[in-house]
Amino acid sequence: MLDFELLYKQTKDLNILFVEDYIPLREKIVEILGDFFKIVVEANDGEEGLEAYIAFEKEHQKPFDIVITDIRMPRRDGISLAKAIQKIHANQIIVVLSAHQEVDYLMQLINIGIAQFIPKPVEPEKLLEVMNQVSKKRQTPKLDDVNSDLVILDTNLIWNKELTQLTYNSRYLDLTKNELLVMKLLIGKIEYVCSIEDIIQYFYSENIQTSNESIRNMMSRLRRKLPKDVISNIYGLGYKLSRLN
Repeated sequence: MLDFELLYKQTKDLNILFVEDYIPLREKIVEILGDFFKIVVEANDGEEGLEAYIAFEKEHQKPFDIVITDIRMPRRDGISLAKAIQKIHANQIIVVLSAHQEVDYLMQLINIGIAQFIPKPVEPEKLLEVMNQVSKKRQTPKLDDVNSDLVILDTNLIWNKELTQLTYNSRYLDLTKNELLVMKLLIGKIEYVCSIEDIIQYFYSENIQTSNESIRNMMSRLRRKLPKDVISNIYGLGYKLSRLN
């Protein structure tokens, strides 16, 4: 269960831009976000969102901490908005609202590095869960920046790049050769979605022949060996490795 007090502590000093053309949804989400974030700015479409983004940085001498945008909007859609924002700040945290029928749009967003999505219709709990995840990234320094050989995935889950080993609670996890190989791939694309085709191609580059079904079975076994939510199965798209710390 989400700890709302902890979420508030993480977000109370953060600023957020919410871009959505459907007024009832925008008003509902802005009201929820207003209970947690220091400043919530709303925009009616992608063009207005970009103007608000630029104006906020000019006024406050810093960008928004988080941007949430819908995909389909008049004047400028969410993909165009995300690309424009990334030209200003390549590392801007952007969260996208998406419907299941927007798979083609999602793939375009994944290809430009957007990895956080909130499904429509938007449920408040899911919205706040994602805000919890991205606010941690905004405030918590990556511990592996201190030691480039270690990637801290969770409090007691550590990947050693040099040794190609995964430890949990100070004990090495018993992973197969292929499981270690896919971990290496996912670590290199952490917080991004890897499709089954990406994994098959990576295995092929290592002279390993496999199939869609074999990859699915292997990923199912690997996910059971790890703490929940470290590897997410993004329906219809692929798998994403995330930091939980």
